[in-house]
Amino acid sequence: MKKPNFLLIITDQHRADNLGCYGNDIVKTPNIDSIAGSGTRFDRFYVANPLCMP
Repeated sequence: MKKPNFLLIITDQHRADNLGCYGNDIVKTPNIDSIAGSGTRFDRFYVANPLCMP
């Protein structure tokens, strides 16, 4: 059985609705949108302990 590849993208102070693949029509993120379109993205993901705070 072939092992799957995983790519985890983590950005600092970046909300999901700032990405085109999550419906934003103003901000252009073609590379991330392409990766999200050919893989798996999570729309209900919650972090219990954020790395940074405002």
